[in-house]
Amino acid sequence: MRYAAPLIVLLTWLFAAPASAAVVPGHVTMVSERGESIGKGAHRLYDTAEGDWVGATVADDGNAIDVFVNGGPEGDNFDLEFGAKRGEPLVPGVYTGAENFGDPAKPKIQIHGDGRACNFASGSFEVRELAIGADGTVQRAWILYEQVCEQGRQRLFGEVRIGAPAAVGPQVMPTIARFPAVDVGWGGPTVQVVAKPAAGGRIVRAELAGAAAADFVVRDDRCSGATVATGTACEVWVRFMPKSAGTRLATLRVTDAAGGTTDVPVQGFAYGGQRSFVIDSDPLGNRYAYGAEAYSDARWADVDGPRRGLNVSVIDAEDRNWNLHLTGAPLEAGRTYSGGIELYALGWCERHGGTFTVHELTYDADGVRTLDISFDHHCQDNPNGTRGRVKWRAGDTTPPAPWMVARVGATDRAAVVAGPPAPAVTAAARDVDGDGGQRARRLHRGGCGAHVRRERG
Repeated sequence: MRYAAPLIVLLTWLFAAPASAAVVPGHVTMVSERGESIGKGAHRLYDTAEGDWVGATVADDGNAIDVFVNGGPEGDNFDLEFGAKRGEPLVPGVYTGAENFGDPAKPKIQIHGDGRACNFASGSFEVRELAIGADGTVQRAWILYEQVCEQGRQRLFGEVRIGAPAAVGPQVMPTIARFPAVDVGWGGPTVQVVAKPAAGGRIVRAELAGAAAADFVVRDDRCSGATVATGTACEVWVRFMPKSAGTRLATLRVTDAAGGTTDVPVQGFAYGGQRSFVIDSDPLGNRYAYGAEAYSDARWADVDGPRRGLNVSVIDAEDRNWNLHLTGAPLEAGRTYSGGIELYALGWCERHGGTFTVHELTYDADGVRTLDISFDHHCQDNPNGTRGRVKWRAGDTTPPAPWMVARVGATDRAAVVAGPPAPAVTAAARDVDGDGGQRARRLHRGGCGAHVRRERG
């Protein structure tokens, strides 16, 4: 019964308007990483030009907006809520450390739908543009967002664009492809960029350019040289694979046969520092070492925790999961702690003991930023313990990307209040196809390719 009330409200709002009502054109993209619980690992695009519903309302006396989507490739619906701190208006800016419930001193983010929601959601979003009409309606909105559930690592991210000016060249969705942060040497998720020629015809070329173009890869290009019918689309899949730390910026340039071009900024951030996991000796005298030079042999599953506790999980070359659990009050760099250590990997331990030293430990809005910890673990008072050291982005001082730093009211776009109305189109259908999800393998009606695809590695 937890989601019954929100679902009823959403459906009432969606279907109360007559089918001929005018709506502001817009789109919403949702990219769910593999294992993420709300989007279930799928790529979704909701586009009013295809009969999908994309709408937004002002909430909490201007403190927030609610974006509603319905239709899309799988005939589902979602609610995306973005809000400023309690008592403050929502204006263009970058909002970090957002949550769905709790602290009124934090911004709000909550993305849920299709019967799924986070018990605890956190994330960040950037409001690049927000225009509210004199009647309180949302005429233009441009938001880039990222959310995680239950302090996990899998992200749900994408773009909200409502009332954008008509494209001169090919129409593209999203208009900015921003990737979640990853570590140097690791690949991020793949983002689907949908392109429509300005007046039908062909997309002759889609190519990456810019200073950091080498940090992005076109994994699948179904646009270059493809002929599409008027109003339908093709797709390009781009992946972030950084070779250098820091803010990485490039452009995906889409060109049609008429010579029209549209540039899609592609943006990512890569953490630097050292990543390694070394066991100097286990009770049998064995040594294990996994580091930056052996990423294919050691998959880092998780580094997370509050300031009084820390969980580190590493999957080694033999598919063993090493779990290190540390507790202290509080954990601080430069201190050695006796007790409060548990290590699981080589067998069951009924009684843990030992010491650990925190050489480095820093945090950012997403949790642990860097760490360097050595440890000496003993089981059942066995004098032959397991000694080792773990480093996670140790020594990294890379400045964060601009979209990772809170700066309300200081973006490159200005707030527009009570501006002129955006052009409206008539939505021929509010409801979904009713075809049992058969559109899930079509990009658009009559289009080419696949609109919803699982994350491509």
